[in-house]
Amino acid sequence: MVGKNNILFRIIRIDTSQFALDERAYKEDCDIAMSVAVPVSASDDDHSIEVALNVQFKCETIPFIILEVKVKFDIEQDAFKALVVTKKKKTLLIIPVGLSRHLATLAVGTARGVLHERLSKTKLNDFILPTIDLTKFLEEDIILDKKEE
Repeated sequence: MVGKNNILFRIIRIDTSQFALDERAYKEDCDIAMSVAVPVSASDDDHSIEVALNVQFKCETIPFIILEVKVKFDIEQDAFKALVVTKKKKTLLIIPVGLSRHLATLAVGTARGVLHERLSKTKLNDFILPTIDLTKFLEEDIILDKKEE
């Protein structure tokens, strides 16, 4: 039996699914805001968990950088099976909050590198993805309906 604190995984795919840059929308004197989303999904087919990081940098309300990076993690098969529970005749996949935060931390670091590389030859090359408090986005275990076999 695999304990919830001993979940083996590896990165199997990194995908920059969206990148948009509008240098004209950026102004030196504007108040910059950043919006972040961290959707998490899973696949029964290949016992994987995918964490996406969606980031927008906005000048006032107009986005000038849009980035979405998806990192797919292969979860060791027995560990993945240990995340599956049945409650009230529903089969669920429960991703512990600690695991989702850990995987999201890796996705944030990956996105930071992608952003750095994409901006390196632009006038916005000084923009760095700041630290992100993932506890605000991933507050509890993630519960997903598991598809029927």
